[in-house]
Amino acid sequence: MVDWQDPLVDMENILCKEETMQIFLQYLSVLPEECIDARSRTSVDGSVLDGRTDVLINKKSTHVINLLLGMYSSANVEVRNSILNCLQNWIRYSKIDETLLESNEVLLQVAFDAVKSKECFELGANLLEEIFIVTQDATKYKRIIEKIHDCLESLYPLFEQFISNEEEDELKILCRLFVEAGEAYLDLIVADANYFSCITNGILAACSFKNFEVIELSFNFWYQLSQQLVRNTNDKVEQFIPCYSRLVGVTIKNLEYPNDSSQMTAAERDSFRSFRHEIGDTLKDCCLVLGESMALKIVFHCLSDLVARLNLGENVAWQQIEACIFAFRAMGQKVHSDESEMMPAIMEFLPRLPPHPKLKYASILVFSRFSDWTAHHPQFLPFQLETIFGGLDSEETFSASCLAMKYIAHSCAMHIKPFIPQFLNVFVRFYDSYTSDIHEVTEALAYLMNEFSEEINIYWPEIFKTISKSIENSLTNPNNENSVNAIAASLDRLTCFVKYVKRESNCSKVLFDFIFSFWNVFLSIQNVYLKNHDVVDMLCRFLRHSISQFSEYFLPLLSPTIQFILNGYSKYPHCSYLWIGSVLVRNINDQQGNKVKELEEMIFSLSKITHDLFQNNQNSFIDFPDSNF
Repeated sequence: MVDWQDPLVDMENILCKEETMQIFLQYLSVLPEECIDARSRTSVDGSVLDGRTDVLINKKSTHVINLLLGMYSSANVEVRNSILNCLQNWIRYSKIDETLLESNEVLLQVAFDAVKSKECFELGANLLEEIFIVTQDATKYKRIIEKIHDCLESLYPLFEQFISNEEEDELKILCRLFVEAGEAYLDLIVADANYFSCITNGILAACSFKNFEVIELSFNFWYQLSQQLVRNTNDKVEQFIPCYSRLVGVTIKNLEYPNDSSQMTAAERDSFRSFRHEIGDTLKDCCLVLGESMALKIVFHCLSDLVARLNLGENVAWQQIEACIFAFRAMGQKVHSDESEMMPAIMEFLPRLPPHPKLKYASILVFSRFSDWTAHHPQFLPFQLETIFGGLDSEETFSASCLAMKYIAHSCAMHIKPFIPQFLNVFVRFYDSYTSDIHEVTEALAYLMNEFSEEINIYWPEIFKTISKSIENSLTNPNNENSVNAIAASLDRLTCFVKYVKRESNCSKVLFDFIFSFWNVFLSIQNVYLKNHDVVDMLCRFLRHSISQFSEYFLPLLSPTIQFILNGYSKYPHCSYLWIGSVLVRNINDQQGNKVKELEEMIFSLSKITHDLFQNNQNSFIDFPDSNF
């Protein structure tokens, strides 16, 4: 590398002829990248390497680019693609003379002509993206940016062509091209939205085609643009109201479930759900630029128009209406609790939606998302709870209703006193079914207990009776899989109460007294399910939160808990027992010291059991999985 003075000229003299042209172009294509990457693969001194790279690449870049451009017009398609690839690499890896880019109109013409050519489309787009990256500085490249602006508008017919022909791969490349232009010239777009609308309009055109892979290319651009606008003065934001208003409409269309969604596979359904949440983030960007009320108004007008058309007898698919409701939910994070221009109208309109389970499901999740807003507008709470409780009667909306109960109780607890019996009824009625969702209802009850600790004490016996009955019934038939699930679910719900009922609440002592009275049942669970990892893990998690939450009451249970730990760990060395031991040591603070000896003996016993296990069989822990504590 050091001794060969001018390899590029020598290779050009030898290979730059028709029969060896492809070899020469391949050599040119890899040369700049190889020189840049040589530092990691050679022992040549860094300063020497930098000097040779400057001679071989940077000082030759103008010559090479002009050489390639000169060959392009007379070359066949195969050679043209090789030339485009060379140009891309030389622009990426070499230091291009500013005057070359500013004054050489042929380079841009070649790149844009290639994009308009079916045979060279992708490589032409790749070349343009490199040009965008190196010409970001408007103070240096004002002229070429103006030319790029004019040429980008000439590509608009390609959007219509690719969309009408459903050429998804080509549309993806074209969208990426405009997004790269948008990200490269972001400051210029912010400075003059009208002039550079050719870029934003191009990206919007690509997003109008319902293809996940195409649309997701634009997410970062819309985010970066919104952040840039928020950091700038408000006079810049106003220029982008038309653009972001269109974006809201385009986004709503992309939120629609496919008409044949029932035929989607589980993987396709999961992928679409994930996509909807990602594109929902774009609606948050719209809220930042438009303001929450204007963004909500656009979606509301779309929704009300669809319902009006439906009432007139037009064929309106539920997917269109559901997409608008989902859009409200996606915007929720950016809507403040004091928004009063659009949210009341939206909440009043939701009861008038067609009675479709998908629409009811979406509406219930809107109530869940806007629970903080409802806390400041409690007049809407009765209708919301009526809808939520009604959703419990349908399998399609049950999960959404349970989730909404949790968030409504968390945010609006102070307004829910008249509805406490309904919350308790749901807990009791569905305790032995839909087990994963009743956790949400349990958490909701815990929030209400904190708010109405005195009033809710009358409901504790019913709660404890329900839990006790389920556990005791399960213990009578312990080997049944449903019994195992029921035990785990009951322990999970007890843990939920312990975790979310505040220590200063009057309910805290009531809850501990139940745990104390129920201790023998916990021992029975341990004995029956000693080797069941999930049950042991859940039981220990329950104890861990109980010790932390009720440390001031826990001394009467200290000795029984130590015995529980040692008995379980000696028979089945599950790591959760060690964790419970450490929680005891951290939380039980006995100033007189008469309990310290018990803790010391526990630590010694646990250490001895562990030592014996290792000494007798070093592989003895392999069969005991880690806890998900």
